[in-house]
Amino acid sequence: YETQHRILSTIQQLLEESCFNFVKQYLPSVIEEHSWTCAAAGELTEWLYILKMHAQALPKGRVSTKEQSSFKTITGPVAQLRHTAVHRLHLISADFLSQIRSAIMLTEVLRDDRNTRISCR
Repeated sequence: YETQHRILSTIQQLLEESCFNFVKQYLPSVIEEHSWTCAAAGELTEWLYILKMHAQALPKGRVSTKEQSSFKTITGPVAQLRHTAVHRLHLISADFLSQIRSAIMLTEVLRDDRNTRISCR
């Protein structure tokens, strides 16, 4: 269990960083509005909500139709990843791997190559 928790907590942190960097680049007014200075300022579920609510404000072509569909599919599992890490829930291997796959998909949608590579290790 300890390894599972450590991995999910690290991935949660990486996803928050990916979301922060994406929002900072493409939706800077949201960062300013909240007076956030770092990724840890917002919880992962809040970042997901922000991305969902501001999807139409992104530059045209920034997120493809396929990526939009992927994002809608993975928001639940990614939010569950955060819940699992924070509440220290034990997962069976299949669910654990499913959450990791969802995390990787989010970094791909956000085109965060660095955190995609880290998550895949």
